[in-house]
Amino acid sequence: MPISPIPTSPPSAMRCALFWPEDPAEMELNLHIVRSRLLEGDANRAWLSLAPLLTTFPEQERPALAEQIAEAVKLNVADADPVAAEQFFGRMFLACGLEEKGKQALARAVRWKEARARAEREFGLDFDDQAALYRFLGANDFREYARDRSESRSDGARLLLDEHTVAYLFHAQQMEKCLPVLRHFPGAHWLTVGDGRHAFEARFLMRHGAKALPTNLDPTLLEETKQLGLIKDYRVEDMEKLSFPDKSFDFVCCKDSLHHCLAPWQALYEMMRVARKGVFLIEPFDHGFLSSAIYGTRSKPFHWFEEEPGNYAYSFSERELEKLCVSRGWRCLAARGICNLWGHGIEGASTSPDDLRRQRERVEQLEGMAREGKAAYVNLGALLLRDLPGSAFRRALSDAGFAVTDLPLNPHTRRAVLQSLDILYSRS
Repeated sequence: MPISPIPTSPPSAMRCALFWPEDPAEMELNLHIVRSRLLEGDANRAWLSLAPLLTTFPEQERPALAEQIAEAVKLNVADADPVAAEQFFGRMFLACGLEEKGKQALARAVRWKEARARAEREFGLDFDDQAALYRFLGANDFREYARDRSESRSDGARLLLDEHTVAYLFHAQQMEKCLPVLRHFPGAHWLTVGDGRHAFEARFLMRHGAKALPTNLDPTLLEETKQLGLIKDYRVEDMEKLSFPDKSFDFVCCKDSLHHCLAPWQALYEMMRVARKGVFLIEPFDHGFLSSAIYGTRSKPFHWFEEEPGNYAYSFSERELEKLCVSRGWRCLAARGICNLWGHGIEGASTSPDDLRRQRERVEQLEGMAREGKAAYVNLGALLLRDLPGSAFRRALSDAGFAVTDLPLNPHTRRAVLQSLDILYSRS
């Protein structure tokens, strides 16, 4: 599939104060109100929220603005409720003069609504299981929808090829949390799993001197990335059943993919099996119900209960990962919370040096508030280590904001006995 060029600049409407205000709270309100209502399956309220905003833009800019909003919704909302999303698309496109697109979207909404009703009635499904919908929609209709969805995801992933977009900045800021590992182990061999967005994680690691092999279950975008010359190779892998021998790589990296697995803990076991030194994760933070009572639903992703493949979307806590490490005989866990500012609808907006500086300052402010208990972390960054880190590496992790916890060995395991003997021999 040919790669379409990335726009050098978005419509001026996307750069106006409505979508890029100085006040982070105002930006969060403007950018998330439509998305949150679509996640609730309320297309009507989402449209009523957006309609007054569209009228503030010049008429000639509204079609382009509608296209960008639709792409953002496809990437971030359609998984949760494609019926509500398609209804929203239809009303928005019709209001912006895109009549043909509006009619197509409304027709898709009707088709998906009927298919979902039949899937629920005949199979007891409460959400959009792809296999059941494939049977009900028929091969041609389903493939048309799947192709549209694949193309929309591909377009969104292409933003990660441009270093001057909000999408690239958002993901790069999170990956920067593994810089202490990259600096302490230069040239280490990494495996990235679930790295289907043009091998973004692998490319970040290689850019900082590491060797990396990207893998994903769907090879489409990895093949495009290889054709562009950005990676030399890739592998098609199921992270729950990795085909590599034990300890094949120094480190394994998984970012924003583990929580989509049907069996995430099995995937974690596989990552730990093939890693010689450690596993680096960035996944949704499970704050627990007490934090939910304090911060509201923002701290607990209840709206992620329904995934398109039909699985529950997991969130992870430091305590759960600590127990996992102890159960597998791993000696250390370094963990930290991660905050971010993510504007749904402006992923393709270009960023200037001032934008980059302002975005970093806002993230630092949010993380400072989170450390003081005044805000909630969004993601959890965790480094699981097979062995205890040296003093220099431990200090580097602490300086980067990680809480480093040494974990005990089971005294009855063979490994613990051998390590104890090594200590005795070294003292004698």
